[in-house]
Amino acid sequence: MTIDLVKILNEGSFFNLWYWLFLAVTWSRITYVSVGVPLSIARAAWRDSEQNIQDFEILLAINARRFCASFDSYGVIFVAFISFLLATMGTLGFLFDFEVLQAMFLLLIFVVIAEVIALRFARKLMQGGLSGQPLVQAYFRHQKHKQFLGMFCVTVISIYGVSQSGI
Repeated sequence: MTIDLVKILNEGSFFNLWYWLFLAVTWSRITYVSVGVPLSIARAAWRDSEQNIQDFEILLAINARRFCASFDSYGVIFVAFISFLLATMGTLGFLFDFEVLQAMFLLLIFVVIAEVIALRFARKLMQGGLSGQPLVQAYFRHQKHKQFLGMFCVTVISIYGVSQSGI
């Protein structure tokens, strides 16, 4: 009995239900929590309770400051590692036709873009100037951008996955 490693690796990609569940859970999580603040806290602040707005502002300020500080400390190393990882996945996936690496590359490239959008939003928050309802509105705009990116990601991956099926 021989085990074909390439066949095992390629079976865990676009035609696997677990990949699509992983994709759905990933984007659900990315669009629900941004800069460490869940959407439910933003919705509570939107209802205009003074305590909820204050909690939202404090939580967002703390998480934005931590997010920016950790990127300032480890950003170069993190960008180098992610670049190496994506380049390796892209090369092995698309040049050497490993379908599972193609699937993971397509997922991770959009996750990286979503995190860059979140970092940009955190930097904007660090500049200050927003508080109260304008801050909540800016957060919801940021969430909408990430949701549209998620929809675009799922569409691109679906189209590419169907093109790989040979239909």
